Amino acid sequence: MKKSNKQSKKRDIFLKLPARVLQDRHVAVLEAIVEYLKEEKEMKYSEIAKLLNRDDRTIWTVYSRVRQKRKALGQDTEKNKKTSDKETEQKNKNKNDKTSNKKLEKKIKASNTKVKSNKQITDKEVENNNDKISNNQKRKKKTNNKTSNNKENKIKKRINKKRK
Repeated sequence: MKKSNKQSKKRDIFLKLPARVLQDRHVAVLEAIVEYLKEEKEMKYSEIAKLLNRDDRTIWTVYSRVRQKRKALGQDTEKNKKTSDKETEQKNKNKNDKTSNKKLEKKIKASNTKVKSNKQITDKEVENNNDKISNNQKRKKKTNNKTSNNKENKIKKRINKKRK
């Protein structure tokens, strides 16, 4: 029987690894290989998985385990240092953003209280002005009443004089 085309086209792929990759006894062989391929060769998880005949998720797990070990040992690789530097920068930015947000909130609250106090002042001023206006209107009415009463009285006096 003939073999299927898939089996006949299967090729063996060889990859040269530097000896220094396997010399590190802090990590397992698979972890060292995955770390090398991911960081130095910049391969994707799927490519590494195909090359090592493993599942993508297994490769991801192995790589994350290596990163954890390196962090625990304080042996971050350059790429890990960059990502950890980025993470710390991001945390610092977030802290700065939070503090700046708090400062802005305080400023806004202060300005709101100023605005409220200004509103209160303006409301009081409006009330005072309304009182003044109403008092002025009352005075005018009184004076108008007095003047009209005076005119009426004068007219009545004249009429009374003429009658007499």
